[in-house]
Formats: sequence, C-alpha cells, structure tokens
Amino acid sequence: MGRPKNIPEDVWKYIDKKGEEDCWEWSGLLVRGYGQIRINYKKYRPHRLIYEEINGIIPEGMLVCHHCDNRKCCNPSHLFLGTSQDNVNDMVLKGKHGVGEKNGNSKLTEKDILNIRGFYSTGEYLYEDLGEMFKISSKHISRIIRRKAWRHL
Repeated sequence: MGRPKNIPEDVWKYIDKKGEEDCWEWSGLLVRGYGQIRINYKKYRPHRLIYEEINGIIPEGMLVCHHCDNRKCCNPSHLFLGTSQDNVNDMVLKGKHGVGEKNGNSKLTEKDILNIRGFYSTGEYLYEDLGEMFKISSKHISRIIRRKAWRHL
C-alpha cells in the first residue's frame, strides 16, 4: 500500500550483493540500525521493499524479520514475515535478548545479585540496607529477592 510499483535502481545501488547465502548489506542511510531511503518524498525501509518485490504485499501488522539478525541485510533469503511476538521469540531462542548483565541498562552484575540474595538470607539486612549498599531502590531489592527480577539466576 503506497509503495513504489518497482524498486528503483536508487535502492539497489546501496545494497552490497555478495554470495547467495551472505548478508546483502545496505550502505545508505541508517535509522536505528535499519536502512532507510526516500522515494518520491516518502520514507521506506529497503529490506521491506525487497521482501515485497519478491514475495508480494506485507499484511497489515506484520514485520519483515531477519534470520541473520543483521538489520542492514536486504538478502531476500534472510527475510521472513512475523508478528512482533514471533520476532521476540526468535530473539530469545537465539539468546539475543538483554537479560541480566547483557541488558545495557543494568547497574548490577550477576555477582551483585548473588551477594544481595546471600546477604538477605542471613537475616541481618533489610531491603533498605541492601538498596543503600548497592545504590538501587529497596523496591528493586525486593524484586531481586522474590526472583521477579534476575529470574535466570
């Protein structure tokens, strides 16, 4: 809907087509790691344009996901349709999600978590004490102790 009928040459000139199984990386403008191009004053993601060129219209609400997990890739054999949940499931299955220390927002290490739980188990520390020690809220300490946060440990 609203996309160009055929992919203009301008799109292909930014795609480094390598071997059939390799990633074909977009070398043009990137927005949040994904390729972007303007055609007739409208913005498009090139991997979506290429998917549609090969496979037809993308149904409403569907994502064009990457088997290769390379946001710049435009190789049609690396692209598949999925829901947002399918994309999350694929990420989790591949271990690409930010859990624990892999989460860029984490202030704590796995060692900190084990220490928090160990200190709390002695009965000598309150949530507030541990929060001050580790410079996080007592509410977050509670979530760690109850395994609502850092469940994987």
